[in-house]
Amino acid sequence: MAKRKLDMDDLILTGYLHNTTNILTSSSGTTRYFLSTIQTSTNDCKRVVSFCPEKHEEYQRAASMDCAVKLINPKLKPSSQGGIEVHILRQTTLEISSEKPTFKKLEMPPLETDSPELLLATMNKENVRGTINVKLLWFLGEIRQTPTKFGVKARREAVVADRSSTMKITFWGNTTQLVETGKSYRMKNISTRMYNGKITINTLQSTEIEVIPDITNAKENVDFLQDITETIVVDQIKITQNFKCSNTVCNKNITIINNEPTVKCDSCNMKQRVKNLNKVTTTVLNATTETNSKMKYILFQETMESFLALNEKEILINDPDRLEDYILEIEHFFICHADGSDIITKLQNKDTTP
Repeated sequence: MAKRKLDMDDLILTGYLHNTTNILTSSSGTTRYFLSTIQTSTNDCKRVVSFCPEKHEEYQRAASMDCAVKLINPKLKPSSQGGIEVHILRQTTLEISSEKPTFKKLEMPPLETDSPELLLATMNKENVRGTINVKLLWFLGEIRQTPTKFGVKARREAVVADRSSTMKITFWGNTTQLVETGKSYRMKNISTRMYNGKITINTLQSTEIEVIPDITNAKENVDFLQDITETIVVDQIKITQNFKCSNTVCNKNITIINNEPTVKCDSCNMKQRVKNLNKVTTTVLNATTETNSKMKYILFQETMESFLALNEKEILINDPDRLEDYILEIEHFFICHADGSDIITKLQNKDTTP
């Protein structure tokens, strides 16, 4: 809250700060910001938007105090919600006001949002939009590049839960990079849609994701995922292994050339040790079901590793050719997958299943 010499043209807002939020992340994953409110009179409050996360601690501290502050050289902009909002720029400074305002600091509720908070159990129809507080239980596979009418986009499916229910969610675009298994999140501006006869949650371009304290009472219901169990015969198999950038913001594929100990990622331009790259194994199965239907299924690394561990064949994960031979030697498999999904969540050798 350093003081500086004022210019005649400086815009100065004097008042009380309220309700500075945690740092939020835009759906693009590139913009971090926080919100607050400034009370400039008994009846006038304006929304504050700051795209300078380095100022966050200063604004949180000011909002917790009973003294007034001065915002020097902010910018006033029309709000998408109507009215005027205050934008904090890099050149904007915050100072403690030496003059006590003629109005008192009000008790204010948390910032209002156009995205209502919802429980998963209430999201049982299409086009429901709002905010959810959920725990990410697990992913249903790796990030996949999916053609859409807006071009090819990154896509990743996962399972989330709150205290009321468990649901499937699809992360799109850069939101695929913003979440991790086991963490809890506030997801603002998400929407439901019908896919293969079931309601799922989808992120949007306007989705904002924020880490929150752990949700300890999340209702973890796995039954809705493994609602189809069937026996298949594997006709063909293809196993691919890719190396991915160890930079978690990037996570793009990297091609290993020769036996060099380091490699540079073409996407983020970061050089890194080859031994630190993330190796991802993906299996595609062409199979025949009990009803003689020809189907294509996908297994991701965690499912394959679980299958190999049960059969004491863990070493095969590092040898795709031998692993393909091993799978083809087995006559029948039990598989589990969600209704309408081609992703196998459980694989068992039928001949060795009790």
